[in-house]
Amino acid sequence: MIGRFVACAAICVAASSATADLVNPLVPDWAGDATANTYQWDSFTSAYQGPNSSDAGFAGPQLFNFGEGAFIASSGNIYNPSGGLNIHVYGSGPIGQAVLNFATAGSEFNYSNVRLFVSDGEDGSGNSEMLFASGEERNRESGGFGGANVTMAYSWDVDVDFEVASWGFFFGSDNAHSSLDAVSLAINSVPAPGALMALGCLGFARRRRN
Repeated sequence: MIGRFVACAAICVAASSATADLVNPLVPDWAGDATANTYQWDSFTSAYQGPNSSDAGFAGPQLFNFGEGAFIASSGNIYNPSGGLNIHVYGSGPIGQAVLNFATAGSEFNYSNVRLFVSDGEDGSGNSEMLFASGEERNRESGGFGGANVTMAYSWDVDVDFEVASWGFFFGSDNAHSSLDAVSLAINSVPAPGALMALGCLGFARRRRN
């Protein structure tokens, strides 16, 4: 009985103290452009399935967790004491460049499996592509219970041969006692200059074939 109480207390303390915040997040040089929008989640209201609205409210992208067993900690984090987290961020509209930052605490996330799904259909039908990105560790601090407080950043130049209408970012953790503290997402509707040049050449090639 005492052992069970101690274990429960440890989980509760971990849940309330697991907070990392975004430390030194990556801010792209196009973030202030008229074609760009930035969205932020500093705390969450739905631990499972969601949605969690960003600072833009329901007009902006929505964040979901599909890892069962999670709850909202007193810090506002999404915390799962019994399994991993499976985070999806869904939005719509054109996307040419993107930067995703997220801060975690406790058990570390799977940093090599962060991806962006793009589609030319609002419901995900039609042409689609999954785009992976390498992560950049922006900050690391020791956390409670042997974990770490980490801020990671990921960047994409979306170079596909169709017009994107809907998109989703996927990331998460595999182990119990992981906690999502904060997320920021910068979206530029205009592709990077290199991608614009490639799209122009592609359009020229199509016209020549026709």
